[in-house]
Amino acid sequence: MANLESMTEKEGEGGTKSTELRYADLHSLQVGINLTDSTYRGFYNHHSQPSHPTDIPHLLHRASSVGVQKYLITGSDLEQSVQAIELSKQYPGSCYATVGVHPCSAKKFERANGGGEEMLGELREVAETGMRQGWVKAFGEIGLDFDRLMLSGREAQERWFGRQLEVAVELQLPLFLHSRAAHTAFLSMLKPHLSRLPRRGLVHSFTGTISEMCELIELGFHIGINGCSLKTEANLEVVKEVPLDRLQLETDGPWCEIRATHAGTKYLKEYKEPFKKVKKEKWEEGAGVKGRNEPAEIVKVAWVVAGVKGVRVEEVVEAAWRNSVGMFELGCEEEEGLLDLGCRGSVIDTRLSIYLDALLVEKIVDVSTLLCAVQPFPLEDEATFDPTLLDADSAKLSLQTMVLQLLTRTIANEYDAEDYELFLFMKNLIPWMTMFPSSVTLGFLVSATLGCHEAQRALPVMEAKSPTELKASFGRSLTPFIANLSQTNIQLASTLNYWQKHYQLHDELPAEPMDLLNGVDLGALSFEQSVLDNELLNTRAGLYIYLNSLGNVPTLVTDLILASFDILANAMYRTEPAQAMTILRSFLVNKLPPFLNNYAAVVFPPLTIEACISQALLRIDPAAFPSFSQMFDLLGKNGMLSEARQEFLFACALHQLIPEGSIEGLLGDVPMQSLPASGRYVKNDLVAQCTANPARIDELIAELENMEGNAGEIADALVERLPPKDEIGSTAIITTLCSNNDTMTLKCICNSLIRSSATLDTISLFCSPQTLLQPMCQLLDNWQEHEDQAENQPVYDEFGSVLLLVCTIYHRFDLDLADLGVLDHNLFISRYFRFACESRAIDRLTDHENELLGGWIRGLFEAEGINDELMSMCQPAEFHLLVATLFDQSIKACQARVLTLETLTGGFECTSHIPNSA
Repeated sequence: MANLESMTEKEGEGGTKSTELRYADLHSLQVGINLTDSTYRGFYNHHSQPSHPTDIPHLLHRASSVGVQKYLITGSDLEQSVQAIELSKQYPGSCYATVGVHPCSAKKFERANGGGEEMLGELREVAETGMRQGWVKAFGEIGLDFDRLMLSGREAQERWFGRQLEVAVELQLPLFLHSRAAHTAFLSMLKPHLSRLPRRGLVHSFTGTISEMCELIELGFHIGINGCSLKTEANLEVVKEVPLDRLQLETDGPWCEIRATHAGTKYLKEYKEPFKKVKKEKWEEGAGVKGRNEPAEIVKVAWVVAGVKGVRVEEVVEAAWRNSVGMFELGCEEEEGLLDLGCRGSVIDTRLSIYLDALLVEKIVDVSTLLCAVQPFPLEDEATFDPTLLDADSAKLSLQTMVLQLLTRTIANEYDAEDYELFLFMKNLIPWMTMFPSSVTLGFLVSATLGCHEAQRALPVMEAKSPTELKASFGRSLTPFIANLSQTNIQLASTLNYWQKHYQLHDELPAEPMDLLNGVDLGALSFEQSVLDNELLNTRAGLYIYLNSLGNVPTLVTDLILASFDILANAMYRTEPAQAMTILRSFLVNKLPPFLNNYAAVVFPPLTIEACISQALLRIDPAAFPSFSQMFDLLGKNGMLSEARQEFLFACALHQLIPEGSIEGLLGDVPMQSLPASGRYVKNDLVAQCTANPARIDELIAELENMEGNAGEIADALVERLPPKDEIGSTAIITTLCSNNDTMTLKCICNSLIRSSATLDTISLFCSPQTLLQPMCQLLDNWQEHEDQAENQPVYDEFGSVLLLVCTIYHRFDLDLADLGVLDHNLFISRYFRFACESRAIDRLTDHENELLGGWIRGLFEAEGINDELMSMCQPAEFHLLVATLFDQSIKACQARVLTLETLTGGFECTSHIPNSA
């Protein structure tokens, strides 16, 4: 694909300046076709004699003359991948390669000597070695092609696409993808891997529909455009809608040239060919070959795309270059100079963090090298050295602070390091702790280092694997560092103190004093240092601390805010799952501000809630909660946390803790959001809205996931948090629906809650499982059909939806029957959770249950089928208590050959249409 790198000013003839467009040509080739293809060596149509000499140097020269400077040569199978790497080595700095097996070559896995898995292992080794050496930049071309199943069958394509995706995840390479007539299957196989493919990739040579393109864009992929993408008017409509920041250009040579019959040629009327073309039999040096696409043709693709979009060619090429070089990290002179240009005076180039992060990810630079590269030397200029340099505000952000924050994030995100790398990094941290003895920024880096997975594995055996003095030296620096840090951030100091005790990072006792202390219990003397922090216990200590803090409400408020941010930051450093991060973030934004509102009346001037918030924000971890202007998180590693401060402040403004106008000052940046248009919610108003318009309920459930500060009132409107204190308060919606037996509306609510686990987590912040589930458990136990119910299937639907929500919450939060407030073992929900998963012997069933069981067996496996008579005779609760027995008896009948396997399968398929039967 060819993409414009950037526009540089170049001296032209007569001293005038002309604009030079520079492209990156990413050759995404099909079966057996790439720059090593025989056509580029003069062999056409499998002829044994060449029509002309090898002309790769000539075509690269022609491409260079129109601005192409980077090439990504795509492997289509194992052999082609190896050849692509070898060709890249012939043109270092210009050519790079991808490794993968094209879907039309998937059958090669099946036919490989040693089997497909052995071939996959070889492919992985080629990719890993090439990636380590800097030649391999993407994994592909892989995907699905249902247009050409005659080349490789669907089963083989899907199997090896899936296995190659697993290798790509392991190597963390961006994908180079192929999809033809297989969009649905293609996405279904990609989506399970996306959470582990942060760099996504390119869907090349795109010829799909607008809706398919939009789906790929929403998932984070880029779209590749070449001549095949510009054939029809429908193709052009798709290209018109591709956002420039997701667009990449390609030639796909030697195929996919733009032909005279293509719809896109109408935009080439003013285009002049830069070199002549001849037939292959009349080949001459410097001329292109008719009918054979090559990198220089990328200019035509750019012209057509620009014409379709109605923008300048330069704009298209500029965007495409940025996208290609950025995704595949092809490198360019401008980026290579970022280390030198990263800090001009007091201004940090915002691209520097992205570039350094890429170097760390690719292991081009290790963490120790980067730490040493920015280490200041105070002894050379003691008069101007500033020990507070690392903790300056964002307006005076230093290069050292930026690098330390980057290293903190990198290590916290499970940076893979060998033992010697970890020990070297710890050794290099020692002078930093001496130079910056109370730096919070440095403290977070030290904490991330001691808490990372590699440290927990390597430090317990540190003495055996590292120089004996390293542990003592690190301990000597760490002890005063913790003492100084406790004056500015007690939580961080406590964390470091824990790790110091855990790893025994203390000075070793000298040998000589042992004689002087003969008979003294040295173990008792060092007892305090060796004791680890115990787990928290349910004692009265928390109550005493709370009561003691009542005399100093501002301190309580400040510490509570700071603790909420710290917990969220620690969860990020521990790489907690998304579920945990979301619930902690929701606590910070949705629960904390209304809670603080209770204290607003007892905080008196000059100390205000706003002052408490300001003090807390000054003490939070800047690496975990960066400002927008710093742009240190463009790669998305903690993008959620970069918004947490802003969300919290707007929630505080919503609850009138602070004026909206003060947010920018507290944030230290221009806010990127505003207060919700609907304002602050009130429970009674929400209940009234839902009573008048039940469709409003689904809207409110969806809003539970918003980080705006209104989730508490929504949860109160849905679920009765506490019994109403007076008759003025409105009864919660779910309680009312259960009391009124409005099971149809209740079914819709249950289905909405089941679809989003995050909404259940948010509700759990404001009410107990008992208050949510008790009305529904009572409804299930006293279930009554509607008098006007003409069919029984809807009754099963509604019962099943309510039961499914109860089961979801029961298992999600690991509850027991006491948590549900169910103490009577005769109630349905009690019997269900105790017995529903167990099959009962026939002789233990009642006569009525035996009759129902027989009816269901006849309905499932005989011609008469399931009818309303059976469903009206069997209440939903009775059916759900019989399901396990019904399945067990059916399988035993099949084993005894009373039922055929086909009959059994058909009957079980019928039960899948009965809600919550399985």
